[in-house]
Amino acid sequence: MSTTPTPEEARQTLRGYDQQRKDSAAASGYATGYWIGAGVIVAAFGVFTDFNPDWAGSGSTWFSVALLAVVVVSSTRWGSALFGRRVQVRRQATARRWLLGMLGAVLALAAMLALASLDLPHTFTVVGIVFGLLLAIGGPWWQRRTLAREAARP
Repeated sequence: MSTTPTPEEARQTLRGYDQQRKDSAAASGYATGYWIGAGVIVAAFGVFTDFNPDWAGSGSTWFSVALLAVVVVSSTRWGSALFGRRVQVRRQATARRWLLGMLGAVLALAAMLALASLDLPHTFTVVGIVFGLLLAIGGPWWQRRTLAREAARP
């Protein structure tokens, strides 16, 4: 036998559903400690590269490849579980998302080439610290903003 829910029961069910979506989105993000750790690693990489220029040619390549591997693995279901993320928000690949990603990559490349052309002392240190702070401070904020927007979508 099926009964029609009362308006209050329907509102309560919808509130529970919205809360569940928000909880799932929050669980799919990285903890703030990961963002701070990534910022410290990026800053230390810049300082170490600046003060040990011999290492910049050989060791930094392996270090960069290892960090890239961590990022790629963390985007898989198995890697997410390894890093403590229980779920991931499924995002549809849209033309706009691809365009924004490509625009970001081009802007990052242009900024790197512009910095490389300048003859500034301790460039690696400054860039490492700036991007390390950006990751540590801006990363959690951006993640919360993005996940909240994804959770609000129908």
